[in-house]
Amino acid sequence: MQRKNKFILAALLSWQIFGCQSTPHKDDVLARVNGKNIFVSDYRRAFENLKPKDLSTTGRERSELKNLVIKNLVRRAVILSEAESRKISITESELEDGIRKYKEGYTTSTFRESLLEQMLDENEWREQIRENLLIDRMFESTAPRMDKPSLQEALRYYEQNSQAFKRNAQASALHLVVGDKSLAEELAQKIKRRPADFPALIKQFSIGPEAKEGGKITVDEGVMPEEIDRVLFQSKIGSITEIVSSPFGYHQFKILSRTPALNKDFDQVKAEIFRLLQESTRQDWLLRFEERLIRGAQIEYDRGLITRL
Repeated sequence: MQRKNKFILAALLSWQIFGCQSTPHKDDVLARVNGKNIFVSDYRRAFENLKPKDLSTTGRERSELKNLVIKNLVRRAVILSEAESRKISITESELEDGIRKYKEGYTTSTFRESLLEQMLDENEWREQIRENLLIDRMFESTAPRMDKPSLQEALRYYEQNSQAFKRNAQASALHLVVGDKSLAEELAQKIKRRPADFPALIKQFSIGPEAKEGGKITVDEGVMPEEIDRVLFQSKIGSITEIVSSPFGYHQFKILSRTPALNKDFDQVKAEIFRLLQESTRQDWLLRFEERLIRGAQIEYDRGLITRL
């Protein structure tokens, strides 16, 4: 009996030890950057903010997101550590000014909702803003003078990215097409009675290649036969069209959206291109600067803890 009790006690102790290990505590340290701790609570908050709603709790996507979150937390800690070593600071008045700018566009209720979504209380949020301002100031104070892009570089960008400045008008719609007129008329009556069934009818009856993907099409103006082009570009957004006959069958469309044609010459977008090129140069420098800081930092990971997250 005594031996049996000892066995039960040992089993309970074993369960407690390994049970605790399986669920990391919010105050556990998963990494240390230049002596500063990154806690499990920091990871959980960042993970929930980045996680898509439909992400499964297991699998490769979750593992990839976990690695990205940890990488971002370490990167942020390295930069803040560098700001501290350079004695860069933010005054209270600068913090209050930054907070006012961040709050622009929020009502009291939407601001509270935002805090809940970010899993932050207001003091934690204020500290996050202070850190963001510190990071911005450090980059501003250390960035070298960057040459303005040349006219030739701007012209080359315009030519290589012409689709961003010149395009035809486009329409997006859900497309139902069948080969039989009587079937088309029968489906049109069903759609009139229950417009919400339009996507389901596409999947069930449409012979278009896009039907398997829900029937969505996006086309340039002037590409489709004239009778189809007309309804796509003249019907009301959100409406379901009448039957349209073409050499390909009998069609109905639900108009989702339209974008107008774009035709901007170089002079119209020159200033925008210069800004884009300067920002690209700045981002390239920031990436190299961050990589240099990370290589020089003392970073320790609790690998066992990370595998259990």
